Amino acid sequence: MSAASAGPLPPAATGRLARRLAQAAAAAAGFAVPVVLRLLLVRSANPTVAELDEKAHDALRGAAVARPALADVMEVVAVVAHPWVLRATAACGVVVLWWRGRRRVALWLGTTFAVGGLLSAGLKVLVARARPVFPDPIAHAGGYSFPSGHALAAMVAAGCAVVLLHPRLRGGARAALWLAAGAFVLLVGLNRVVLGVHYLTDVVAGWIVGLATVVSTVVAFAVWRREEGMPAASPAEGLDPPG
Repeated sequence: MSAASAGPLPPAATGRLARRLAQAAAAAAGFAVPVVLRLLLVRSANPTVAELDEKAHDALRGAAVARPALADVMEVVAVVAHPWVLRATAACGVVVLWWRGRRRVALWLGTTFAVGGLLSAGLKVLVARARPVFPDPIAHAGGYSFPSGHALAAMVAAGCAVVLLHPRLRGGARAALWLAAGAFVLLVGLNRVVLGVHYLTDVVAGWIVGLATVVSTVVAFAVWRREEGMPAASPAEGLDPPG
């Protein structure tokens, strides 16, 4: 491990990285908030989108009503993929990265999850959309509905996993990583509709915000490296290659 990748950052460089990541948070919000609000407006004004929400509920939730075993499995998925479970896992990752001397990457990972969590909470309060209500509920969830916190956290977790693991894998292992990440995001998102605790548009909004969060912090990190005169990051070399 090179000196550039290990040990504490100089205070000036640490401050510049923190500012870039704060700018990434603002960029994620600046992109995601109007996009997801536009999605909500389209849903309200466009009968086709509203009908899609209803059809998704009829098909996915109907399958769980007809198959109690499927509902039980989805309840387990909801617990395993709960946003706070994913955040706790990320916190463990931050500790491990910090202990291994990859402190810049640890800062990126922690910031990315923090930004995603703040955007999720803020948008829920801003929109204040009530959750779906059914006479025969499969599951219950508190708080507001839009966007889906599960879907958002799953996208952030999958995106961070790809960013961190892709450079370490080769060939078929890389393809498997991308497939697993995509399957995880899809499973968690559809899980919320199957259980009847979110609309499909809540899930799509969560995916959009989560992806915007990861992309924004990755770009901010790459810009910071360039400003510090470090070798450029790349999918092959990773977020913070030695140099």
